[in-house]
Amino acid sequence: MRFASSMLLLLRAARALQPALAASPRRGLCASAVMNPLLEQDGLPKFASIKEEHVEPAVSTILEDLDANLQSLEASLSKGATYEDTVEALEKISAPLGYAWGVVGHLKGVKDSEDLRAAHAAMQPKVVEATQKLGQSRKVYEALEGLGDSLSPTRKRVVDANLRSMRLGGVALEGAAKDEYNKNQVRLSELSTAFSNNVLDATKAFKLVVTDAADVEGLPPSAKGAAAEKAASADKCEKADADNGPWLLGLDAPSYIPAMQHLKSSALREKLYEAFVTRAGDVNAPLIDEILTLKGEQAKLLGFGTYADVSLQAKMASSVAEIEELHELLAAKATPAAKAELENLEAYAAKNGHAGALEHWDVPFWAERLREEKFAFSEEELRPYFALPAVLDGLFGVIGRLFGVTVAAADGKADTWWDDVRYFEISDAAGDVVASFYLDPYSRPENKRGGAWMDVCIGRSKALGRGVPTAYLTCNGSPSTAVWD
Repeated sequence: MRFASSMLLLLRAARALQPALAASPRRGLCASAVMNPLLEQDGLPKFASIKEEHVEPAVSTILEDLDANLQSLEASLSKGATYEDTVEALEKISAPLGYAWGVVGHLKGVKDSEDLRAAHAAMQPKVVEATQKLGQSRKVYEALEGLGDSLSPTRKRVVDANLRSMRLGGVALEGAAKDEYNKNQVRLSELSTAFSNNVLDATKAFKLVVTDAADVEGLPPSAKGAAAEKAASADKCEKADADNGPWLLGLDAPSYIPAMQHLKSSALREKLYEAFVTRAGDVNAPLIDEILTLKGEQAKLLGFGTYADVSLQAKMASSVAEIEELHELLAAKATPAAKAELENLEAYAAKNGHAGALEHWDVPFWAERLREEKFAFSEEELRPYFALPAVLDGLFGVIGRLFGVTVAAADGKADTWWDDVRYFEISDAAGDVVASFYLDPYSRPENKRGGAWMDVCIGRSKALGRGVPTAYLTCNGSPSTAVWD
């Protein structure tokens, strides 16, 4: 993962002070909380105690409570309903589901398993149906509309966003159209989960074992060491080392990217490239078709021409034509520069012995050679300076100078879902903790999806009495070398 990306994600975590779905115990949860950690919502998630078998009973309990609370809320709303009666009440009754399902979704992304998939799949349709019912409540919608324009700008923005979300969620639909819309929403959620599962399964299923040292020529020592360690941990051999192998190459970023940049064997790079760009393609292609079809149907049910028109309702661009105009403007400026760079790379590769056309799997290899020659250094030479502790020290220093806060390790104050997950607290100049975050730095292609992302664990909320927000900062660095580029 690149240093700049790491910094941007952590800056977001440090600024994650906006309200979000968090939780405090609500009516109906406390009696079961002793036996189920997903129902213990007074504080950080109890990751050390949460098991797959907790998902269905916890979420079922919460959904029952949500239904009862929604009925009570609808019965209490009147023409004189206030912001607190509506917006804050909605936040309170939906918070337990946001907390529990948010934890389940997070674990699905970082610690996937067959049992967790089964529990998630069993409850996902019910969760979607419950959130649809909440978002399609006519009484709640009318109460929000009745708040009028006397609100502060901030509160009016919140109300307007809620009204727009409910309109786009089908609050105006009735009868068969409403049934069709809700059925499609359940199916879309299932398709999205299946797509993600298929990519993860395809990534961890691919294993390219290399036994000839000549085939890994060009691979830096750190990448060779990681590949040998990968082979040993995958039980591909009794013993493996960086110099003698065997080496296992995969499609996870810490393995794939160095191989594409440094392997001299074009044939191996071609195998890796084709496997990477076709991951789960056979099973996901029909899912993509169905997703596109269903989104088109949803758009028409809502009265829009295309799903793009639906998406733009919450974006700055005013029309699809405006987006296309921007694309054409960018293409006109970027394409000539891209062609010139490619021609320059082709000439450099030909000058240095490459025969024939430059294929897709050749571009990263020759681009890395050109960069090394042009700037007279390689990423491998920089690696000793970018060990994870050094990256974090520098990053936290930048955070401190920009925001006047201190980021400090607080390991032991929070349960984690994996041994090498870290927990940090952010304190202001007075020493008061104002935010916190988990850092999951390393790649685990067997159960963790690829990429890097930040998400909310517990959001700051006045209505819920939550003053300290907590974020997830998830990365996919190489665990074998503990060095990030």
